[in-house]
Amino acid sequence: ARNLYSNIGNQLGFAQSVKALGGVYLMRDEYSKAEESYVQSRDLFSKIGDQLGFAQSVLALGDVYRLRNEYSEAEESYIQSRDLFSKIGDQVGLDQSVNALEDVYRMRTEASTAQIAVPDSHYPSPPDTPVMVDITPYPPNVSQANQALIPLSPIPGLNAAAVLVQEV
Repeated sequence: ARNLYSNIGNQLGFAQSVKALGGVYLMRDEYSKAEESYVQSRDLFSKIGDQLGFAQSVLALGDVYRLRNEYSEAEESYIQSRDLFSKIGDQVGLDQSVNALEDVYRMRTEASTAQIAVPDSHYPSPPDTPVMVDITPYPPNVSQANQALIPLSPIPGLNAAAVLVQEV
């Protein structure tokens, strides 16, 4: 499909197929090839002025970096995609970017940084419920899991409540 779109001069179709190829590489754990495809699609979308495709490519680049444990690069990509999706009014892309940012912060076990993942301007105010964040990846038992939940000040825009772990 990529060659067909290229041959007939369909720049949008070509850019979309390059991005789709990046997804194939990503699923095959071929991160360098995925990164090349997403960079190429990002540049193609930029050239033709497709803001949505550009933002999606930036988000996908963040996924590549996250999977390679390059958290600083992933964070930069997710912040950029969050801001792009917000600018163009794409709620699904915005949500995906915010969730990906939260995942990066969780993986880095920087629970306090998670508070900046959801900017005030993007979501309505939550109730005054303290948010609980589990800062330990895999506690060995239920008691330790519940002790690992720490209260944070409410995160603007995030409707969440603490969930205690119970043995079944």
